[in-house]
Amino acid sequence: MEQIKKLSVEAKEAAQMIGVGRSKIYELAAKPDFYPAFRIGRKLLFNVAKLQQWIDEQKGGHQYV
Repeated sequence: MEQIKKLSVEAKEAAQMIGVGRSKIYELAAKPDFYPAFRIGRKLLFNVAKLQQWIDEQKGGHQYV
């Protein structure tokens, strides 16, 4: 059976993906320039591809081991 790839995740999973706590992910989502976050109704979601792009931008092209 083929597994469905998620396009978006909720705050708890987004926080785990980038290694921060739940309060920090909500703090980031409140910033107008944090484009991976969006709302559908009252639910806060994070676009997985844009979250990865944001992470890549934060490290400024540096490769960390």
